[in-house]
This record gives sequence, C-alpha cells and structure tokens, in this order.
Amino acid sequence: MKSSENADIINDDDEHASYAYQELEIDAFAFTKYYLERYENIKVIHPSKQYEDIIKKYIKFNKNLM
Repeated sequence: MKSSENADIINDDDEHASYAYQELEIDAFAFTKYYLERYENIKVIHPSKQYEDIIKKYIKFNKNLM
C-alpha cells in the first residue's frame, strides 16, 4: 500500500496516480465529498474529471454505507 510517506506523490505522476487510485484514498475522498455536500451544503468537485467520475460512481455504489 502506498502512503504519502513512502510515495513521491508531489513530483512523480505515476506514484501520485497509484496512490490516488487506491480504494482507501477513493473512499476517503468520496466520504468527504458526500458528507460536505449532504450535511454542510458545500459543493466539492475534484479537479480531475476522470477522478470525479470515479468518486461519483463510488458514492452511488456505497451510498447505503455512508
């Protein structure tokens, strides 16, 4: 498992991608997005459209767990 401590997520695009696409990271971003939009009325949009689409699908699939 990659972490921000053992991956060069700032300077290495491949390391950043493999870090960001771990289920744990997707889950964390999805929960943050879901919570802020539902309970705080704060719109959260990831700058990467592809990643945003993955987050939306993840929320839709796991909405009953949140």
